[in-house]
Amino acid sequence: MARVTGPLMSFDASGTIAGAAVFSRWRGRNYVRRHAVPSNPKTGPQTAVRSNMKFLGSQFKLLPIDPLLWTALADAGKFSAFNAYVQFNMRRSRLAAAPVADPATIGTVPPAAPTVAGTPGTRSATLVITPNGVPADWGYLIYRSLLADPSSDWSNLIAVIPGVASETYVDSPLLADTYIYAVRAFSQDGTQSLPTADETVIVP
Repeated sequence: MARVTGPLMSFDASGTIAGAAVFSRWRGRNYVRRHAVPSNPKTGPQTAVRSNMKFLGSQFKLLPIDPLLWTALADAGKFSAFNAYVQFNMRRSRLAAAPVADPATIGTVPPAAPTVAGTPGTRSATLVITPNGVPADWGYLIYRSLLADPSSDWSNLIAVIPGVASETYVDSPLLADTYIYAVRAFSQDGTQSLPTADETVIVP
């Protein structure tokens, strides 16, 4: 990445030029970098990261606590409370841990495992997830694999969705094959349930 002071003969610039160079700003500084396209944006780890990011982004403004509780972590890193919240939880995700709403409160009593029922569709599988106990679920971790016990590998994580009641998730598009799903519930204190029994869906 190169810093620039007057990109593209102007005072400022942003965007991609001819699919080759990207101009933008970061912390008030202009920069230019080579435009890069992932060779396979749907690998397991990339899907897991994007799923977590989507969940975290949707939930920040709905946190049951004052987001200012993330300020201490934010001040230490000299970034926003939201960035501290995302960084903290993405690190947990890479350790196969569930997100937390409060960085100072990590629970020890996991929620009960939900139940899941899957049905095939046209290039898709529909999962109906039902909670099964207390404490109330904050969300569900959905895993998919062609092998048994998909939740044993973090890279099989395909979605992180909010859920305090029954939820329906449609996995699409899929090739014709036999897919095995498992779901874990997690609470706002970061505890997660045991996985559901493997749910097999044969997509024609």
